[in-house]
Amino acid sequence: MGWMQPHLIPSWSRFVNDAIAKQVSLYPDRFLGAAQLPQNSNASDLSHCVRGARAGAQGARVVATYLSPDPAGQRTTPGMHEPYWYPVYEYCQKNSLPIIVHGTNSLDPRIGIIPQNYSDRLVVEQFIATQLLSTATYSNGIRS
Repeated sequence: MGWMQPHLIPSWSRFVNDAIAKQVSLYPDRFLGAAQLPQNSNASDLSHCVRGARAGAQGARVVATYLSPDPAGQRTTPGMHEPYWYPVYEYCQKNSLPIIVHGTNSLDPRIGIIPQNYSDRLVVEQFIATQLLSTATYSNGIRS
């Protein structure tokens, strides 16, 4: 989604979630779904995504949700240990909905010269997110 204009992201997330629900409904013995949330790096927090998590969780056999540590790919999204993420964390914890952390595109110019930089960028973003989440202390009751 990093290449998308922010006003397109909600519609794209609905489309992707509808496609996931369709695939799961066609092959219920083979697939489980994970909802995509309409993440916006420019928002003050992810409270706008809670509705997407709720809608996704109501889909056909949706058992998780997906979060990108930096959906815009511009390193402008707060670290995954910041309060920006708390609305989604709280919703998912309350509803026993696992979160799949998966890096997306990164426009980090430092590694643009590396031949397989798309894959490297995914690894870098996931590494940063994992380190932030594993060392953070949350003050709002999610983790202490």
